[in-house]
Amino acid sequence: MNKLNSLMKNKLVGLRCIEHNQVTTVEINGDKISFKCCCDSVKRKAELLIQKTTKDFIESELRKAIKGR
Repeated sequence: MNKLNSLMKNKLVGLRCIEHNQVTTVEINGDKISFKCCCDSVKRKAELLIQKTTKDFIESELRKAIKGR
């Protein structure tokens, strides 16, 4: 499991539907991450969370590479 998948899993596991009081189920198989949620609103929140986490991770890794770490 790479750092990005681990980071995404940690953020998605904490995602809870207020309406149905259910948490998001996250599975990682190799380089693939999948999630199951109870409704479309939670699915959309999860997709936005994945986009933001990926963007932040890539920017962080680029900054580290530029600084030579």
